[in-house]
Amino acid sequence: MEILEKKVWWVFECSNCGSKLKAEPDDVLRGSFGGNAWEDGERKYYVACLHCGEYKFVPENKLTDKIRDSAAAKSSLDDR
Repeated sequence: MEILEKKVWWVFECSNCGSKLKAEPDDVLRGSFGGNAWEDGERKYYVACLHCGEYKFVPENKLTDKIRDSAAAKSSLDDR
């Protein structure tokens, strides 16, 4: 069997530069946001704009266990 037309996973507009972007599940990264040197921040899943580097947080309804696991494997965060 072959795929005739692949479904687009997520299309969004960068709020910083206005670029229209198409993201794939493999583009998702996981980072820590809002913490400081003494406290861990909140762990969030995001993609980065290819034009300006601005982060766009991935909506929860787009995240599957497979996407979370893949992003965690690419992350340098400690899994405490």
